Amino acid sequence: MPRTEPSERRRATTPRAGSDLLTPVRNVRLSDEVYDRLLSLIGKGVLGPGERLWPEREMAERFRVSRQSVREALNQAKLLGLIEVRPGDGAYVRSLVPGSLVEPLSVLLERETGRVLEFLQVRKVLEGWCAAEAARRAKPADLRKLATCLRRMARISRAGGLLGKPDVDFHIAIAEATHNTVMAHIVNSLRAMFQAVLRVRFVTRDPARTQLLVSQHEKILAAIQRRDRVGATAAMVSHLEFIEGEIRRFGEGSRRVARPATSGPGGPPSAEGRLPRHVRPAAGQS
Repeated sequence: MPRTEPSERRRATTPRAGSDLLTPVRNVRLSDEVYDRLLSLIGKGVLGPGERLWPEREMAERFRVSRQSVREALNQAKLLGLIEVRPGDGAYVRSLVPGSLVEPLSVLLERETGRVLEFLQVRKVLEGWCAAEAARRAKPADLRKLATCLRRMARISRAGGLLGKPDVDFHIAIAEATHNTVMAHIVNSLRAMFQAVLRVRFVTRDPARTQLLVSQHEKILAAIQRRDRVGATAAMVSHLEFIEGEIRRFGEGSRRVARPATSGPGGPPSAEGRLPRHVRPAAGQS
């Protein structure tokens, strides 16, 4: 059989413009597809910060892939900092705001009164907007979550305890109820700072004042439930202004009782501007 010369070989016909033949060939691993799905769910806010992912077996069934593909996808998401895998507990969505930006500020807030008040100013802007958006966009599931947090707060108040985690969860749930993914991640990343800005011990241990705080949260939720954007913002700002006033009042009172030492040449720095030890925030409330 005679050998065909290169010039005589058949050349491929060039497809016409717009032909499907020009579409790039996809050769994507299943684990990459699962990763893309997870990224989309996080980006759209379906999976919010701190939310637990489905168990590996359930994810494999949902996406109709092997558990090995799920495992590889989770590992990829973990390496990129999107999720946190807790041994024996599962995988959780991480806040997309770096913790390195928040942790030093949290330490500072626990020591400096001025910084606490500055953070409350920021919270008025952020959470005032969140309350208004939650009033507009909250879904029934969001309202149920807020009500659950409020019931826990009321139960703790009646028992004479610190409002703690349900209080922080309430504020974060409002941010999540805006269904603004960026805001939800920003506010969730501030959890440690929320816990640093607490009512002084004299406030949080006083049942009457603790009940007042619960009542303020009830007003916020009531405004959100009736879709009152202006009322929700007003209730949130009023709540934060109350906290600001209490911190100022107890901070000033403590400085009158325990006069700060003045610094001399080479002496210790003045305690002015710091929360006295007995009125520094206790962990667990916002």
